[in-house]
Amino acid sequence: MKLRVDMKALALPNVLLKFGTGEQVIEATTLLNGFTDTTSESWVTSGDGIIRRRTFADIINKREVQMTERFQPSSSGVRWETELWTDYEEPFTAPVISEIRCDSVEWPNYWATWADHRPDGPDTVGDPWAVANADLDAVKDLRFSWQDPLIPRKAESRRFWYGAPYFEEDNPRLGFSPFMNDLICMPLVCAFHASSDVGLTFALSPEEPLLDVFLDTDKEGAYRFTRMFYRFEKGRPLRFSADLFTHENDWRGSLRRMTERYPQYFHSPLSITQDIAGTGAYSTHEVEFDEMKMQKMAFKVNWKASFDFPYMGMFLPDVSNDEEWMSYGKYPQTIARMREYSAKMHSRGFHVLSYFNVTEFGADVQFPLPDVESQEGSETDQLWKDCSLYLSRELKEALLLNRQGQPYWSWANAVVMDPGEPVYQQFLLDQARRHLELIPESSGICIDRLDWTRFYNDSGDDGISWFDGKPCRSLQVSWQQVSEQLGELFHAHNKVVYCNNHTKRLEQLLHVDGIFDEFTYAAAALNLSAMLGLFKPVLGWIAHAGQVMPDYDVFFQRFLYMGVFPMAPFPGNDHSLLPSPEVDEAFLAYGPLLDRLRGKRWTLSPRPVSVVDNVAIANVFEVPGGYVVPVVFAKAETVRLVLRLPEFAMKDRYAVYEILHPGSDDTMPVHSERREGSLELEVAVRNGCAMVIVHIRSDS
Repeated sequence: MKLRVDMKALALPNVLLKFGTGEQVIEATTLLNGFTDTTSESWVTSGDGIIRRRTFADIINKREVQMTERFQPSSSGVRWETELWTDYEEPFTAPVISEIRCDSVEWPNYWATWADHRPDGPDTVGDPWAVANADLDAVKDLRFSWQDPLIPRKAESRRFWYGAPYFEEDNPRLGFSPFMNDLICMPLVCAFHASSDVGLTFALSPEEPLLDVFLDTDKEGAYRFTRMFYRFEKGRPLRFSADLFTHENDWRGSLRRMTERYPQYFHSPLSITQDIAGTGAYSTHEVEFDEMKMQKMAFKVNWKASFDFPYMGMFLPDVSNDEEWMSYGKYPQTIARMREYSAKMHSRGFHVLSYFNVTEFGADVQFPLPDVESQEGSETDQLWKDCSLYLSRELKEALLLNRQGQPYWSWANAVVMDPGEPVYQQFLLDQARRHLELIPESSGICIDRLDWTRFYNDSGDDGISWFDGKPCRSLQVSWQQVSEQLGELFHAHNKVVYCNNHTKRLEQLLHVDGIFDEFTYAAAALNLSAMLGLFKPVLGWIAHAGQVMPDYDVFFQRFLYMGVFPMAPFPGNDHSLLPSPEVDEAFLAYGPLLDRLRGKRWTLSPRPVSVVDNVAIANVFEVPGGYVVPVVFAKAETVRLVLRLPEFAMKDRYAVYEILHPGSDDTMPVHSERREGSLELEVAVRNGCAMVIVHIRSDS
């Protein structure tokens, strides 16, 4: 499968896909919404590639934009680079559209990293932007319907939002939560050929600053990404890039090409991040618990719930180790006690992630902000005790305000902040350094509430964004800046950075080691975070027992299939799953299977597993020493499984197979038959499920 670029006498440039049965023309172009192409195309060959130059005009506003596109073959397809510039005196914005067209007769099916292959409908929250907190009645009692997201669809007319719908000042959608089916977590889409084993992936580069992006598809086979709110400004060209990858006719090929091309977005540099993998908790209670029981539930980490601090943002005040403050949870706290808790958990083989947040500050903040100079004692080192005074004196430049000059309010009447503002960014980095110095037994931090990264700050200027008719700073850009510095700090101390990624976007995880997702009780969030965590741990939130029971087999099997660890029933879990005899029994039944997922990496080699007669679904994960294959939702007592693993082609390797069932700690042997290039297993299931364990051995 080889992509080559060529020039044809058509209105659009063409990328020719050449394979066994002939050539397929894939049309590729860049457009500007509101602009017209006013010149004849200019073509130049460049080695094996081509360069095209065009001029676009906005006749009404008398603006012109020059565009140069470069198509150059790469090892896995074609690199597509676009440069745009203007000599217009005043800055402006226009949606930039990158589009490919495949004949939907020849390329009838497509796939994307969607939350659900079904369009938004009755199973979606009526107003998916209305709620952020999982304990709200509007969300916690809903029964979200899960569907396998790894299924292609026929070409259709549909719109997908990258991470989240774009921000609108008049409809900010406060507290965005990822409950929509029509979300994608990577800026890619792939089409599959009808009669050949060929797939074609169209992917935007995550290396460029990505602001707001959405994907439109249609029944004729057009796939177009629209980039919003980029600034056209004289003397500042815009540069975008994309890739066209070829691979086998399967979704795994698309993800494999993406992970090979951009590995830094999928891998953590720290091995400790896999040690943290397991079921988790969000508890503030420093109480005794049954260690053996929790270990059997595959429990590994507590994200220390956000009540130790005096108020949001002031996670560790500048006090001595034994000096007490009144925590937001209304109990006295000290740095020494926080360290003691992390040390105690660490000595028992468990991990603690400290709470962190880069977009919210304070509690019951006074606004308008008080006049610091008129406040008695405002010059002392006790200023931190009053969040409104501290904000007014030290951090007010970072306050995010709406068009009316009012703050955006959040949990506990905290205010939303821009972490790209230097004064607040430095404050956050100082807080991070205090964590590293004062609580060294903690394994790192977990950063909450990335939903605010959808917003734009018109008091800032990132040099890229143009929103509401003015320069501004995208909080996506702010996040990239602060997360890079936090990552460098914590990684230098072998500590991890996890996040609660309300907005599901690949580039947000560049400096993040794992995910603790607050919304995985909802099918959409589970699927999106799972795909973002191809090679990173993903821990998932459960709000209450009703999301596990009564049919806990269905609950656990979707988590196993997607390679995600659900939250464990842990004492003191805040607005999340608490212990009970029924729930504990369910977790003890599936704990041994979850434990086998530790260190998982999705297997993206061509078609590593298939189920004969489609009587179940199965996924394959590479783990230390071999592979695990969760077989779930089986409709028969025995499932015939066909494995095609890379090691089967290696003469010095052989495999040993076992199966593990829910409710059992003991593995069983499994009958296998060697086929050419594959192996067929007869897998007995229990409650519709079995975990196949593949031990890879070496002859040497």
